[in-house]
Amino acid sequence: MKSLTRTFKVSILLAIGFVLIGALFPRPLEAAMLQAQAFFLNAFGWFYSLSATFFLLLALFLIISKYGKIRLGKDTDRPEFSRPTWFAMLFSAGMGRGRKLIFIY
Repeated sequence: MKSLTRTFKVSILLAIGFVLIGALFPRPLEAAMLQAQAFFLNAFGWFYSLSATFFLLLALFLIISKYGKIRLGKDTDRPEFSRPTWFAMLFSAGMGRGRKLIFIY
């Protein structure tokens, strides 16, 4: 595997450029990002809502259908974490992400 492909180099340059613009011009970047966010929410908010609903319904279907019984891994494998632990991890991740969104708006 090549370690420094053209795509990797371009990605790094774009990321460094974006970080530098944010560090040197934080207020204009904030204004531009808020405008971009407003545009995408106005233009594609319906798509986000439909996508989230579709994936929720798909997940529920997979849970209650025969596909919900398929074991991911070998038949002898057991989960590394218990269900309450998984619930706690997912709940914590959701709360952490939700907290971030409060500060954005």
